[in-house]
Amino acid sequence: MSSSTTTSSSARGVIYVAVGRRYVEESTVSAASVRKTNPGLPIYLLTDTAPANQELWDKVIFITATMPGSAMKLHMDQAPWERCLFLDTDTLIVGSLEPAFALLDRFELAAMQHSGGHHYKIAGLPDSFPEFNSGVIAWRRNDRVGAFFARWRELYTQMMEPNGRTWDQKSLRVALYESDLRITSLPHGYNLMPYFPSILENEAVVLHGRNIENLHRMKTRTSKSTSLRAYVPGIGILHHPQTMRWPDLLNAIFRMLAWKIRSGIFSKGSRAR
Repeated sequence: MSSSTTTSSSARGVIYVAVGRRYVEESTVSAASVRKTNPGLPIYLLTDTAPANQELWDKVIFITATMPGSAMKLHMDQAPWERCLFLDTDTLIVGSLEPAFALLDRFELAAMQHSGGHHYKIAGLPDSFPEFNSGVIAWRRNDRVGAFFARWRELYTQMMEPNGRTWDQKSLRVALYESDLRITSLPHGYNLMPYFPSILENEAVVLHGRNIENLHRMKTRTSKSTSLRAYVPGIGILHHPQTMRWPDLLNAIFRMLAWKIRSGIFSKGSRAR
């Protein structure tokens, strides 16, 4: 393992893990959005591939990728700061990350409760304990958190199926449940994905999805209001019907019908093929 560029002594910073050229390029776009919205915040890259513009990174840590990228990101704990934030490569940061770091004054780890986890059972793990998304994770460095990361990696390997399928969030869920860490959930606005319905209050900060153009559209749609609202894939932003004016309500109904018609046409087309 080797490193390049300068090292920052800041007490907080952001780390990415990118295995392969495609994901390195993706991380570059995300890191540029961190630079724009959170100037001065150190950014590290853990990778097996040299980035084209190393000046974007405060430090590049080179690794040998012996497992899938989803496994390599479990080594995010190589981040050196007292307070660390991991971001998936397919994220767009559109606001201040300071509130996420502020949680670490009281808690040891923060991540967003995921919409998954209902499709499998694990002996000894209550259904009521949620699955957390592994694409945005904030943590405070200490021995207990270090032990958690080690256990997460161990469970990840144990849960790998014979066909090679991996379970980074399933193993994360178990590792968190077994731990004695002080954990909290990030609001959906700190990990807003275009694939699932989400509840938003205040401004969105981290948008998370493969299509960068779609993320920019999400930014436009979600920034028109900071009141309590829902983001629904294919439809956009919805407010409580009691607070919506008739034109807005009719527009929402029209968007729902249009999305239903489009999705019905596409699904029929796929079945016909």
